[in-house]
Amino acid sequence: MVAPAPEQPLTSEPPMADAEPLISEPPMAETAPLTSEPTPVAAAAAGF
Repeated sequence: MVAPAPEQPLTSEPPMADAEPLISEPPMAETAPLTSEPTPVAAAAAGF
């Protein structure tokens, strides 16, 4: 019962702190400009 104790807090803090900021800033900041600029590129790829 001493091994699962240190594992629980380790999977509760690191993952949460790394998943929140990583999925909150990078994805949003990269998806907005990426979908705004490659607009003409997407049309050309579609066959325009």
